[in-house]
Amino acid sequence: MAKGHLQKTLARKFAFKFLYHKSLEEMQSTPDREDTQAEMDEFEESYIAPDDEHADNDLSLESKTFGRKLIIDTFAHYSDILKALNPCLEPRSLDKLDMLERTIVILGAAEIQTQKDTPAAIVINEYVEMAKEYGNQKSYTFVNGVLDKFSKAIR
Repeated sequence: MAKGHLQKTLARKFAFKFLYHKSLEEMQSTPDREDTQAEMDEFEESYIAPDDEHADNDLSLESKTFGRKLIIDTFAHYSDILKALNPCLEPRSLDKLDMLERTIVILGAAEIQTQKDTPAAIVINEYVEMAKEYGNQKSYTFVNGVLDKFSKAIR
């Protein structure tokens, strides 16, 4: 795995864990940027602190920068993402998804919408792998289908 690819994977996991921890319920309005920065600083400090469960959570500057960009972009484009994402979820709806799937799908959609320099197939694969790691046995197929529909609608 290329070093740059690994750094972006780590950044995506950082962004996912931050947003999951924060709860997407709070994302309905764009938070104050300074408050978000302070929350990210606090979360990052906790995230990289070595402990038995997370011995290798160190983040490079590249990972921190990209992870924070994903978080900020998700907040900044949240309402637009939801408008474009909802038809891709049918017959389900966002509020019926468990928090884990909802966070992965919204973060993946945010990256597809804002990071046009990364091919959609690569972004989708990253979030499918995340769903395999953190979700139930069927999460990854759902995430794959929704993000594929979203990318075709957006790009």
